[in-house]
Amino acid sequence: MSALWLVQRCKRDTSPLPGLDGVFRLDYMGSAEFEFGAVPQSLKRIRAAKGRKVQEAQINGRTVYVYGGKAERAAFFEALPGWAARGCPGKEMSYFHQHLTGSTERWVPDVDMWWALREDVMFTLDADIAKSIEQAVTR
Repeated sequence: MSALWLVQRCKRDTSPLPGLDGVFRLDYMGSAEFEFGAVPQSLKRIRAAKGRKVQEAQINGRTVYVYGGKAERAAFFEALPGWAARGCPGKEMSYFHQHLTGSTERWVPDVDMWWALREDVMFTLDADIAKSIEQAVTR
């Protein structure tokens, strides 16, 4: 199985819930991997990771803001060019490629943040959302 296979789509939210649940709403993606612990397990690993911060990368002329531990970010940056070149395939549609390339297709859903559940990083194309990720995870 390739890197970046389980990528969760997330949308900015204004829920009164504390922590990540109060800042982002996770799209239902229909796979058992998402339903049986992948999300909380990844969040736990992110919170335990060393050197957590937001780091920027350039891909296809766009800035990608990535949050996670130092080693996890490095692995993500290594996998990102190949994943993008293949159209960002995954277990479920992430629509990251469409957002990255600026697709104007009506069927592309609004997504503010993506979460690579096996790689334990969260990423976005928006600097303000990147700040929200860091604040939500550290609450």
